[in-house]
Amino acid sequence: KPDRELRLLAAEPADTVDAATDSDELAERVVALAHGDLVRAGFYVRTYGSFSITGLAVWSDVADVFLVGGWFISAAGAPSARLESLSILATAAEHGGPVPPRITGVIMDEEPAA
Repeated sequence: KPDRELRLLAAEPADTVDAATDSDELAERVVALAHGDLVRAGFYVRTYGSFSITGLAVWSDVADVFLVGGWFISAAGAPSARLESLSILATAAEHGGPVPPRITGVIMDEEPAA
């Protein structure tokens, strides 16, 4: 559930950030990304078409990925296949909002077989 402070963030007309859209720019943005950065990520999925999600980039140690809203921004340091554009709107230090913890483990439904 999004934090109330994050839901209240609004972009000012003067706050335009160019989105990286070509493969080289996307790769550079992914490398520059840090846990907790406020991002706007554009994705393409055949079923939905193009759409964007604005939220905090969350790092997963377990899967070696950055996510926003449950969608993969990157995997193993490279842009995800569905990523069309990426804007870093503010770093975690700049926006000052609450940052969720990194994903450091998974909950298993069953005990692994011995």
